[in-house]
Amino acid sequence: QSILNKSTIELSKDLVFLNVNETDKFLVYTNNQPLGKEELLMPNNEIWQAYFSFDDVGYIKDDEEIDAENLLKTAQKNDQAQNAYRKEQGWSSLITVGWEYPPRYNTVDKRLEWAYLGKDENTDELIINYHTRILGRNGVIGVQLATFPEDLNDSVNELSLALDSFKYNSGERYSEYQKGDRVAEFGLAALIAGGAAA
Repeated sequence: QSILNKSTIELSKDLVFLNVNETDKFLVYTNNQPLGKEELLMPNNEIWQAYFSFDDVGYIKDDEEIDAENLLKTAQKNDQAQNAYRKEQGWSSLITVGWEYPPRYNTVDKRLEWAYLGKDENTDELIINYHTRILGRNGVIGVQLATFPEDLNDSVNELSLALDSFKYNSGERYSEYQKGDRVAEFGLAALIAGGAAA
């Protein structure tokens, strides 16, 4: 199965894949904003949904140390600005409580993953935002997982199993970087800092 014309994945019989148009229809159907750039992978039972998008930021060097404590502070600072907007909309505030999974980077798969634990201030309901980023030659494929907190570990395991077959197309692979390719002006930490509250 082709993903975003950049990569492929092998689908097991219990997985469903929707292209950009179908994903937008699904988002509207589930009262979410269609972005016109995501493709969706999910199991038949819809316990989780994994939204794939591509960011053409260039080649990201993966040699920096990740300071999880610092990133958490940044996320909590970002909450303030986002909650000011939420308040204007009449929505409840969301606060980042901590890490559900601290950031970890797999140097073989070139895959970064992390999950924030958040809380709705009005209802005290816990929300988990799990993200993974797969580095390529010209940018990064982002995968955002939507699931319920009680299903998180199972959902992450199922998604990881599906991602075992993930491959960038020829010419898009991280290992195919050549001198002269565009290099991103940021590293791994910025990928996480940019994906705090969703």
